Amino acid sequence: MKTLYPHQSEFYDRLRASMRRNRRVLGVLPTGGGKTEVFFNAAYACVKKGMRCLVLVHRTPLLEQTSARCEIEHGCIAPGYKVTSHPLQIGMVQSVGRRDMFGFDLIIVDEAHRVLASGYKRVLERNPRAYVLGMTATPQRGDGRGLGEMFDDMVVGPDAEWLTENGYLSRVKVYVPGVINTAKVSRAKGDFVTRELESVASAQPIVADAVGKYRKWADGKRALVSCVSVDHCKLVAARFQEAGYRFKAVWGDMSNAERREAITGLSDYTYQGLVYCDLFSEGVDCPSVECGIFMRPTLSLALWDQQVGRIKRRSATGKTKTLIDLTGNTHRYGLAEWGRQWSLDTPKRRAVDEPVFQTRTCPDCYGVHKPVATCPYCGHVYQAESYIPSEVEAEMMEMTRETLMRQRAHAAHVLKARAEKMERMYA
Repeated sequence: MKTLYPHQSEFYDRLRASMRRNRRVLGVLPTGGGKTEVFFNAAYACVKKGMRCLVLVHRTPLLEQTSARCEIEHGCIAPGYKVTSHPLQIGMVQSVGRRDMFGFDLIIVDEAHRVLASGYKRVLERNPRAYVLGMTATPQRGDGRGLGEMFDDMVVGPDAEWLTENGYLSRVKVYVPGVINTAKVSRAKGDFVTRELESVASAQPIVADAVGKYRKWADGKRALVSCVSVDHCKLVAARFQEAGYRFKAVWGDMSNAERREAITGLSDYTYQGLVYCDLFSEGVDCPSVECGIFMRPTLSLALWDQQVGRIKRRSATGKTKTLIDLTGNTHRYGLAEWGRQWSLDTPKRRAVDEPVFQTRTCPDCYGVHKPVATCPYCGHVYQAESYIPSEVEAEMMEMTRETLMRQRAHAAHVLKARAEKMERMYA
C-alpha cells in the first residue's frame, strides 16, 4: 500500500467508515490533494482480500498516468492493450462498456463528476453487487444534476485553503488585467457557445495582452495557456512564438506521441509554454508549471476549479505561482482555495453573472484577492469610501414610493459603475 500523508490517511479512514454503511460513496479532495494515492490504497486493500477491483478513467492520458503510478501488477482495458486476468484492472470507460465485463467487487471512478453519463451507468449496471468509490475535486456538473442520483454519501477531505496553508499545494498570485467581453456570447448546455466565444477571445488586443502580461509577470516561466478551440490555440501559440517564446499548441485529439512529447518538452524546458484546449483540465499532472494564463471564459465552476488546479500542484521549488486571468472567471468564482460548499443535491439556480465569491482588484498591480483593506501583492492601501450627508439629506424626509424608487435607482447606478470600473472590459 502507498504511504499516505496524515491528511490523506484520515480522509481514507473516513471513506472506509462510510463504505461500511453505504454501497456507493463519493470522495472529494482538491486537485493536487492526493486522490490517486488514496483510491489506490482502497484498490490494494481490495486485491489483498482476494477480490477484484476496476478503476475507471475516461481519457488515454489518465489511463497512462494512473497505470504508471500503480505499484502492483494490473491490466489495462483500452485499445492496444493485451487482455489480462489480473484482479486489478484500470480501464477506459468506453472500452469497458463495450465489453461484457462483470464480477468486480469494487469499482473506483476517477473524475466521478462524470459518473451520470451513459457509459458509466452501463458498467455499473453490469456489476450491481459492486461497491462504488467515486473520487473528484469538483462534485458538480455543468448540467446542474446532483450526484445524489448515483451516490449514497459524500466524504469531503481538507479544502484547498488548508492544503495551501500546510504546504501541500502551491500559493498563487492572481492578476486580472482585463476581462474578455462575453456580453453578446450565447449560452447553451450550461456554458458559452464555443464558436461565438472563439470569435471574441481571438481578438488581436486580447491575444496581444496575453503575451504582454506574460512578459511582465512571468517572463520565461513554464506556462499553460487555456484556450477555447484548436484554431484559437494555434493563433495564440503563434503570437507567443512571434514574440520570441518557445510555446507549442496542444489539444485533446492530437496523437498520444505528440501529447507525450509536448508534456515532456515542458518539463525539460524544451518548451516554455503549452497552449491548450480540451486537455489538462482533468487529472493530468504537470507540477513543473509555474504560470497559468486563462483565455477561456466558462460558466462551469467545476471546469474553472479543474483548470486552476493544474497550476496549484506543489512544485519541487516550492515557489509561488502566477495566474493571469483574462476571462473574468476569478471575479465570477474566486479561487478554489477561497472556499467551496459542496453537496450531493442539485445546486440552487443562480443568476448567470452572479459571483460565487466576492473579490477585490488592486488598481495599482491588478492583483485579485479577498476583500481586505491592503493588497497582499503590492501593499496598496484602499481608501475607505466616506459618505457625508448634505443638509437637505440630513433633514427628516417622508418615505414615499417615489423617494424609495429614486434611492434604489441611485444605488443600482453606483453598483454598476463600480463593476464596470473593476472589470475594465475590452471593447
